[in-house]
Amino acid sequence: MYKLRHKFFSQIARLAALFCGSTVVSLATAQSLPAPSITLESFIRQTLVRDPEYQAAKAARDATVENKNINRAGLLPVISLSSLEYPYAETQNRSNISGRTTPWTASSYESSNRSITIRQPILRLRNWTNYLQGNAQAEQAEVRLQFAKYQGILRATELFRDYAITNSELQTLRREHDYLIARSLQLNEMLQESLASVTEALEAAAQESNTKRQLAEKERDLAVLKSRFELITGPHTQPSMPAFSVTPDAAYDESAEFRKQMLSNNPELKVVRDAIKIAELEVKKINADHFPTVDLIANQIFENNASSLLIGREARTTNLGFQVTVPIFQGGQITSATRQASANFRRAQHDAQVTEERLQSELVKILGDYQAAIKHREYAQQLNRFAVVNARSIRQQRDLGFKTIADLLQAEFLVQKSVSESIGAQYALLIAEISLSALRGDLERVHEHRTLGSVFKSEF
Repeated sequence: MYKLRHKFFSQIARLAALFCGSTVVSLATAQSLPAPSITLESFIRQTLVRDPEYQAAKAARDATVENKNINRAGLLPVISLSSLEYPYAETQNRSNISGRTTPWTASSYESSNRSITIRQPILRLRNWTNYLQGNAQAEQAEVRLQFAKYQGILRATELFRDYAITNSELQTLRREHDYLIARSLQLNEMLQESLASVTEALEAAAQESNTKRQLAEKERDLAVLKSRFELITGPHTQPSMPAFSVTPDAAYDESAEFRKQMLSNNPELKVVRDAIKIAELEVKKINADHFPTVDLIANQIFENNASSLLIGREARTTNLGFQVTVPIFQGGQITSATRQASANFRRAQHDAQVTEERLQSELVKILGDYQAAIKHREYAQQLNRFAVVNARSIRQQRDLGFKTIADLLQAEFLVQKSVSESIGAQYALLIAEISLSALRGDLERVHEHRTLGSVFKSEF
């Protein structure tokens, strides 16, 4: 009887030490972690400032705008001014009887020529097509910038989510590991008293070992995410908890008509459709070299010639007329270039079809993710309600001696798991909504609906 009582109190002491030790470790870990200091909006802003893909798209947009201006210059008049000054002087010498050289004759000549020319294109199909193509390219570059911004926001939100969820899952695994250690100790004590089987003890040890392995993997994953996160925000930062509650939008469904409306303003589809327009204009631009060109030319020339030996002369000439250039033969270069541009036009059409089919499949997947996130959110809410009530009940029963520390650790692990599930569900809904809005091309709606700040309307 004394031995049984001694073993019972020994088991209680070990479990209490484990509980206290895990509590101290948890407190120390919580104190060592930096306080949340970066919101999702701030993180997205900092990411876009450093995002090379977004900055490259912005630089490409700026370059394309200048190319548009260059193409417009082909429709405007060209004015040129030239001036030529040609002074000339000559002196001839002769020698006298004493051998001294003296000037014999001297002459001077001065000529000047000034002209101003104005050339206004009248019929240049290539220039007009080039201008229209530049407008299409500028529009495409603007849409590419918008698409790059959406992709940057998605990447930033996903990294922010992964770091927050992985950190929460790590805390959950630690709670689970503490519970499995306590349960393994409890089963070993019960095995000595023949109150548990060897199978149960071995199973508990295997679960504890597996959780330890998962802990190591999760710590590695968190370290990788932490390094990526701090490359953007600097050291000693971590994501804050979401300051919003994502409410499902009942407007989303999976009908074909809804999918068609969702993709009507999709920026990626706009890019490939603009590519079709640009390729079609390229065909017209090259084919325009088969046609003649007409320019209006105005020219005024002023000439002035003066000489010391002759009478000076001044002349002023004014010309106004049309210059017509007709291409005759260029070795088939234009014909081959036109066929090449036509092939690129057909390829752009097929690329647009492939992109649309891919986006249709992607939209179906994201709509499924959105519905799954709604169910995940409902599950997390129910789990949290049960876990909180269960933990309160287990704590009361433990105070009365009906439950053990292992039971309390299990209940606290369940509470932490419900917190992780809730965070995961909130971010799953947010990611799905941002993805849907990006596909639909109205990401600013998320800003208005979720009050995440002006990040979605700003340019960086």
